[in-house]
Amino acid sequence: MKKLFLLLCIASIILSLVSCASRVSKVEQQEMYSWYYVPFKNSQSLAHLDSESTLKFPNDDNLPVIDGATALFPVYCSFVEAVYPSDCKVEDFVKFSKTDKAYEKLLSGTNDIIFVAEPSKEQKEMAKEKSLEFNMYTIGYEENFSG
Repeated sequence: MKKLFLLLCIASIILSLVSCASRVSKVEQQEMYSWYYVPFKNSQSLAHLDSESTLKFPNDDNLPVIDGATALFPVYCSFVEAVYPSDCKVEDFVKFSKTDKAYEKLLSGTNDIIFVAEPSKEQKEMAKEKSLEFNMYTIGYEENFSG
């Protein structure tokens, strides 16, 4: 009986450690990914325009908060580097919340611009309930492969 109890305790500890390790690695991946594409710090990782952007935001406290999907993080960081002032506090204006949270924050007024896939029916309905309408601009298409 003592051996069974000890085995159960060890199994429980191992499962807890595995669970913690998987959460830690996800956080590290996200932090590593976001660090790799930080505007004005790791510029070699970002896309650059051939000439100066015709749109430039002034350096003030009214810079738009930008957020979006993980897959589009390099795209919107490239946008930030092209149009935001180089001396702005990037961490105040560039967020990394993923698609669903980015939509939630946009609808709550926390975010101003999001780079995401098209909204789901539920997200469109949430906007409609708040009497809001999405202004969407296509920046790319996802290919549908049939196999």
